[in-house]
Amino acid sequence: MLSALLGLSLIAGCSEKPAPTSPPPPKAEPTDYLNTVVRAQKHATKTIDAVAVNKALQEFYITEGRFPQALKELEEKSYLPAVPILPAGMTWDYDTNTGVAKVRKS
Repeated sequence: MLSALLGLSLIAGCSEKPAPTSPPPPKAEPTDYLNTVVRAQKHATKTIDAVAVNKALQEFYITEGRFPQALKELEEKSYLPAVPILPAGMTWDYDTNTGVAKVRKS
């Protein structure tokens, strides 16, 4: 009797349908990939440039005892070879009181 019940429960358990799986994600178009790469490169460039400029601002402050009046002064006094040119649509936002340079959308 017990073996018959066990057999029935096994057969009943086998008749269940498997759980539905989620559909595969849609394939990315090449243009989506390229746009993502361009955005990532733009973000990396502005981050690296901002770090370099702020480091130069700190060095300037330590050496000169003040913050520069403009970012161009970092270049003139050889703290940077040149003020980095930002990607299109971005500009420098430099606060002469705090000595912090940020990148912002123009």
